[in-house]
Amino acid sequence: MEKFEKLVIKIKKKLGEKKVGIIYFAVLAIVSLIFMNILKGYKIERQETEDSYNKALYNFIGDISNIKNEMLKLKITSNDTYTLTTLASIFAKANSSISNLSSLPLSPNITEKINMYLTQTSDYSYTLMRAILNNKEIKEDEIRQNIDTLYTKIDELDKALNSLYVQINEKAIKWNELKEEGDKILNEKITDFDSSISGKIIKPFTDYEGIIYDGAFSNHILSLKPKSLSDRIISQEEVENLLKDKFETMNVQFEEELNGQIELYKYKVDEKDIYITKQDGKLYQMIGNRNIEEKIIESKEAIDNAKEFLKKWNIESIEQTYYQEMDNTLTISFAAVQEDVICYPDLIKVKVALDNGEILMVEANGYIFNNHLRVINPVNTEQTAKEKINPNLNIEKTRLALIPTESKDEVLCYEFLGSIEDKRFLVYINADTLVTEKIYILLDTSGGTLAI
Repeated sequence: MEKFEKLVIKIKKKLGEKKVGIIYFAVLAIVSLIFMNILKGYKIERQETEDSYNKALYNFIGDISNIKNEMLKLKITSNDTYTLTTLASIFAKANSSISNLSSLPLSPNITEKINMYLTQTSDYSYTLMRAILNNKEIKEDEIRQNIDTLYTKIDELDKALNSLYVQINEKAIKWNELKEEGDKILNEKITDFDSSISGKIIKPFTDYEGIIYDGAFSNHILSLKPKSLSDRIISQEEVENLLKDKFETMNVQFEEELNGQIELYKYKVDEKDIYITKQDGKLYQMIGNRNIEEKIIESKEAIDNAKEFLKKWNIESIEQTYYQEMDNTLTISFAAVQEDVICYPDLIKVKVALDNGEILMVEANGYIFNNHLRVINPVNTEQTAKEKINPNLNIEKTRLALIPTESKDEVLCYEFLGSIEDKRFLVYINADTLVTEKIYILLDTSGGTLAI
């Protein structure tokens, strides 16, 4: 210390007090500028994140409002053609709203309830469309009663979301509060501000018992149990140690337990929200976000990073299906593979930062609920199924695939990848009944391949 003081005195004598002061203020100015730039960058990043949330919420509210209006038309129309177009609109907007909902910083406990209702609305619309197109007899009184039930729920959700949007715009609730607090904000803070909000968001879907009708769906959709979990309960302490090991950090903080369709522990790990199943301690969801300034790594490396991350959680028998690149991130969809059969219901989505390969987000709920050992035994051969395909389709690849149905069951199909002229298609032929289950058009975009 004495040597340092002597050195400072020596410099002062050599340069003079005036020059030292100038240097001091110059250094101070540089540090201040650096600090101001860092602060400005943080504010820009935060504003961009909030803008993306606002856009997702705005689009989500728009979808819900449109669904409500279409249902209102459905309540009074008796024309089959108009009914079909209205049902098609509800089906499309319900699926769009599910996509926007997944972009909002809400906890799984909230999104699951809303997502379940929207999925049933989509499925029910699709089933009615098929019934009308196939001239099946339908019970009009029962259908109208079901539409009335769906309309009541969508109307309550519409009003609740609009109230929530107002509170966010008026800064009564901040986006970072919503992201960090999740259920707590919806159940407690909003109740204090306006008791009608949380009740209207949560209650309609908590007591929703399902719609009974002569169609593809039944109440088992709501009472579906996760097929990949045992009855073994993992303690908070065990999960905390597990997270410290998996993420190689001591910065692990328990936040709360969530009791929804599945029981979860919520932790904060290095600024990420981590949701772990209370049964078996499996990764259910991870939510993290940051602004990615530039793309440095390629898609292949990002996919490898995602696979390596999932491997740490004992998820290995998987295959990449599709990916989408956006805002210097790559979102990859993986599906489980059994005996070379791809199991699409067992879906996992992973979002990777393309600047350093960091795993930002994981959605493993599809895998948790559906993954199990299947008995795979197709009734018909690949050649027999191929005969049901349009002969003009130039088939490039064929494999067995399990695909989800509108009834939340699954069917074994032959998946044919092929093309007609410059259009590429995926065609799914039921391996047991030889019925055409699904047809997708594949579109190559700058961000990846889309199936529509």
